[in-house]
Amino acid sequence: MDDVLEYETKNYLSEISEESKIAINSKLKSNLNELENISKLLEIEDKFDLEETLKILESYNKNSNYNNIGMILPNGKGYAKGIFGTDFSDRDYFKLAIKGTANISKPLIDKDTGKLTKTYAVPLYNNGKIVAVIAADYDVEFVSEFLSISTFNGEGFSLICDSNGEIIIPSYHKNSNSNITNLSQVNFKKIFTFKNMKISDKGVVEAKESGKEFYMAYTSLGINDWFIISVVPKMVVSKKLNNLMIITIIGWIILSFLFLGVILYILYSKAKSQKTIEKMAYTDFVTGYSNWRKFELDVRNLLKKASQNDKHAMVIFDIDKFKAINDIYGHKKGNSILKDIADTLDSITHNNETFARVSSDNFNMLLSYDTREDIINVIKKIIINNDVVNLSFGIYEIKDKSLSISAYSDRASLAKLSIKNNRDINFAFFNDELRDKLLLEDKIEKKMEYALENNQFIMYLQPKYNIKSEKFCGSEALVRWQYTEKEFIYPSDFIPIFEKNGFITKIDMYILEQACKEIRTLFDKGISPLPISVNFSRVDFFKKDFITKIVNICDKYKIPYSLIEIEITESSMFGDTDTLFEVSRSLQDIGFILSMDDFGSGYSSVNMLKNIPLNVIKLDRGFFIDDKNIDKSQIVIKSIVSLIKQLGIRVVAEGIETKSQVEMLRKANCDIIQGYYFSKPLPVKEFEKLVYKI
Repeated sequence: MDDVLEYETKNYLSEISEESKIAINSKLKSNLNELENISKLLEIEDKFDLEETLKILESYNKNSNYNNIGMILPNGKGYAKGIFGTDFSDRDYFKLAIKGTANISKPLIDKDTGKLTKTYAVPLYNNGKIVAVIAADYDVEFVSEFLSISTFNGEGFSLICDSNGEIIIPSYHKNSNSNITNLSQVNFKKIFTFKNMKISDKGVVEAKESGKEFYMAYTSLGINDWFIISVVPKMVVSKKLNNLMIITIIGWIILSFLFLGVILYILYSKAKSQKTIEKMAYTDFVTGYSNWRKFELDVRNLLKKASQNDKHAMVIFDIDKFKAINDIYGHKKGNSILKDIADTLDSITHNNETFARVSSDNFNMLLSYDTREDIINVIKKIIINNDVVNLSFGIYEIKDKSLSISAYSDRASLAKLSIKNNRDINFAFFNDELRDKLLLEDKIEKKMEYALENNQFIMYLQPKYNIKSEKFCGSEALVRWQYTEKEFIYPSDFIPIFEKNGFITKIDMYILEQACKEIRTLFDKGISPLPISVNFSRVDFFKKDFITKIVNICDKYKIPYSLIEIEITESSMFGDTDTLFEVSRSLQDIGFILSMDDFGSGYSSVNMLKNIPLNVIKLDRGFFIDDKNIDKSQIVIKSIVSLIKQLGIRVVAEGIETKSQVEMLRKANCDIIQGYYFSKPLPVKEFEKLVYKI
């Protein structure tokens, strides 16, 4: 009988540990997966710019429950909201992530807030190389919620330790000794070292501490080298056994009934605790409904049971500016809103539908429908019942059931992103246009290296015209992609992708070399060339060899530096201006012309003009397209031109298309004009005919 009870107890403890592992793993890995998804999305964004990347991370943080999210560079310097250059090189999570391992730290004291947190850390890749670590802090409070589940009628408890026995997250149960920080302080009945835990990822051992004997079941969490330990005092089982032996005197018949009662009691306690743990493993602790793990299971089952004619759609949505709600009204109010939304979803979904809060303020739904109008009506109900917040929806109509649930969600997410922050539209369907956009992006990224190697990128030149001398005075080099003999890919399609993946730096240098070749050709023909302006990405300015590369290319073709105008957009002048200004001054000192493009496109600071090293400012075409307030526009333009000229900077107006715009600029004393009024961008040979008459 002793052996039976001991076997049943050990078996039950093992199952408790396994169920607890599932519950905790579900939450920990869901947060880590969320951060990995952010890192993957950032691989598509512009990774070469710390300031811009931090802005993107901050926008993610606004819609998450992370305490803070930021970036740690390879030198260990961290940057996030309220953190500027703090050294994290000593943190183990940084050391692991910078080598390619996504991980979760032990609870540690936050260097910024001084509070106990744990940190999720994942590597950030670019072109297959790790360029930084994305790290996010998260409260450890929720773990204690899982560990607080009582077993064996309130006498059992759980804790988390590592493979060396160090207690990572302790238990505050009455039977737990808070003075023990490492399980090596515990006396084990049989010879046991923590190497056993490394060899076998689960087991049950007997131990003795402070005169009390315990059963301890350990199970690997599958995260770092952490184990969950489930503990029950041996006396709980022994007490039942002793009582049973006393009653044996009364008679074997009564003994049999009592023995059966003990077994049934253990089985009942086991079933009750197991049900509680299963509920926590599959339940979102904020809303009380399904979490992502349960949602995945339900979706698989529903789609499997559905007939061929049944139609389902994946719908995802989130709350606009949810982070602001939490910041202003507190997390309690934010959680209340999430619960209200979940209650609405529960009231409108049917047996062949399901939903879940996936993370933060992000919800997923699987809806059954006949027409799109059915889906739209459901969305309208959700919006009407939760009108205190603005919601954005993305819908993917499931047609290929062989795809993963994550693939359905990704497509719905892409649809949602297409209307995010659009106040006039709050839902969008994944459509052929979005699909074609994905296919085009894939096509561009697969062919860009080949295109560069095979000279498919063609330089076009758009003339600049001096309206005082009435002569051409220079040009701007622009890139076109001749994909096939008859097919061109538009710059508006490939430039944003190149800026995101970093390929733009290769294109910039390629166009510079084409410009130098053209100038060299003109010199060799005995023609005095006009300056050519070449666009450069902000990323270029932060590369250590940027100046060296430009100088080497110009020297290769023996081109005077003054014939190359280096052009950078106005928006690029913000962020780490110290480095950008330093590089600009160095280029100026060497002899290059520095130009700011798109001045007045939304970032302008007149105060900035007195410090920035510039020779030319190009006024954005937005200044000239307001036909309703011509008189006021004239005053603004004349004032800006006058101010810029007084600073010793030349002014170019770009995007000029009409005679009235030319006359307005002439009155404003603007000297140089670029735009379709004089000429569109031309192939080199046509440009030479127009400008040099050859």
